[in-house]
Amino acid sequence: MNTIRKENKVIILFLIINLIAFPFVVQNISETKESSKLNRNSNLEEGKIKFEDISIWVKNLMKDNIEEAHITNNGGDIIVNNLSDIDELSSNGFIEIHDMNLNDNEKYKLGVSLYE
Repeated sequence: MNTIRKENKVIILFLIINLIAFPFVVQNISETKESSKLNRNSNLEEGKIKFEDISIWVKNLMKDNIEEAHITNNGGDIIVNNLSDIDELSSNGFIEIHDMNLNDNEKYKLGVSLYE
């Protein structure tokens, strides 16, 4: 009988501790849920692609003088054959040229982005 009473006391003590800790656990879970929602929303906003930007890239890169293009959301690289092609791109009101390098194939690699 004595051991049963001790076991019951331990179980009751355990239940009391759990009941005391329950509000804190629920609060922590709700805070974690809210912070994960905020993180997901901020990640979605960073990754948004503007379709008008895609349209501008396509219109300006589908030309005969552009040999190769590697474009990301914010900018990229364009490879052209000669300086006259660079002049034509630099006069374009949509594309900004950041840097220019002559590669091994005697072609010009341009670092570009859209004017914001």
